[in-house]
Amino acid sequence: MAKRYRTGWLLLVVMAGLMPFAGLSKNTQPNVILLLADDLGFGDIGYTGNEFAATPNIDALIKSGMWFSSGYAPAAQCSPSRAAIMSGQTPGRLHLTTWIPKPGSENQAFRTNYKDQCLKIPRNALPLEVITLAERLKTKGYATISLGKWHIGHKDFAPVDQGFDEQPGWWPWSFPKSWVAPFGLETLMQYRKGTYMADALTDEAIRFVGGHRETPFFMAFQFYSTHAPLSGKPEDVQAMKALGAKSDKKAGYANAKFEAMKISLDENIGRLMSALEELGLAENTAVIFTTDNGGVEPYARNLPFRAGKKHLYEGGIHVPFCIRWPGRTQAGSVCDEPVSSMDLYPTLMEACGVEIADGQPMDGESLLPLLKDPDTPLEREALFWHFPNLSYAGPICVSPRGCVRQGDFKLIVPYHPDEAPELYNLREDPSETKDISARHPERVEDMIRLLKHHLTETQAQMPEPNRLF
Repeated sequence: MAKRYRTGWLLLVVMAGLMPFAGLSKNTQPNVILLLADDLGFGDIGYTGNEFAATPNIDALIKSGMWFSSGYAPAAQCSPSRAAIMSGQTPGRLHLTTWIPKPGSENQAFRTNYKDQCLKIPRNALPLEVITLAERLKTKGYATISLGKWHIGHKDFAPVDQGFDEQPGWWPWSFPKSWVAPFGLETLMQYRKGTYMADALTDEAIRFVGGHRETPFFMAFQFYSTHAPLSGKPEDVQAMKALGAKSDKKAGYANAKFEAMKISLDENIGRLMSALEELGLAENTAVIFTTDNGGVEPYARNLPFRAGKKHLYEGGIHVPFCIRWPGRTQAGSVCDEPVSSMDLYPTLMEACGVEIADGQPMDGESLLPLLKDPDTPLEREALFWHFPNLSYAGPICVSPRGCVRQGDFKLIVPYHPDEAPELYNLREDPSETKDISARHPERVEDMIRLLKHHLTETQAQMPEPNRLF
């Protein structure tokens, strides 16, 4: 499909004024761009085998840096993952373990025990006392911008309250009021009628990097794509239909609207990467691409993994994850060590010469040793997930549970005493089709002890009743 550029007048003016100075940046500190897609499945990109709708720009980004084959989101839902990325702390420690609902509808999200009662101390936002990644980088002179989706706080807990200088496209909910201008958002009002959301956000991103060529910057570009309600550009929807996709609610995989949203996501990532090159910033910018959780079944493709968003099976938490960092990552390199996007906080702190705030716990681990040598094992013993809430994934109710990945083994622990743990060997069975818990009772007990220790150390909230405490 032909590459298309749909820029606003403001972008054109900024780019025209800056192009004669490309390549003259004097900034020596690394710039950082976090590209966070929404509800994009592991198998939704060309790099992982998706052949239906190409993602050439995402694929090129991955191939130019380091791909983490065992990259994970900190949670199977958006808000806890986003909070963990910004804080470097587990959702359990933050007491922010499920999606943040609209004010007045808390019961829908915070049901946590088996009588559908509310969690007693729910978090409606990332607490202000938690020092965010943006706040720490600002101490080193970084300009900061959060673009698009936030979903970890309403009024007084917005990006500008958490260390960001700008917040184009922010509003406190999980998807925009409108996918085309006028967007109905005070933070994104200047675009002509009909401009697509991802295009407008990318215009803002290019404006920002063009205006901060002499100072280091941190950009959290948090796309609303590919979150429901599905709404792609009409021409892209038609192109997908021509390839055999359908756009009705029962379309399942190869949904034309979802695939069209993915095309726009990929095009705009390409636009931003091209702008970095043209402005002479690409060689001094770390670009991270990942997503907040697995894709929504049935239209997203999480293969080869089981299930999707809201589940602690691999389809809900095993996500695309790459880092392109010239001078630190080798093009085409692959790291198989299990990592989490929660690790980005300590990684960037170390790389940018910033100390972790005094007294702030840190659950992530720096990935810098892996960027140097992908075969270097990290020091931590295991990765953990904690979901003490009830949640609905389509017609399925997902009950409270925790999860441990230790080496090749992964244990899912339902918290209700009547549900049995499940153990999988991910190297032999990445699709989690063979529960081997009955064959390894000692390993199950050892991993349960690890989970109990983690939950105790992080002071995580638990449902009642539960099998652990």
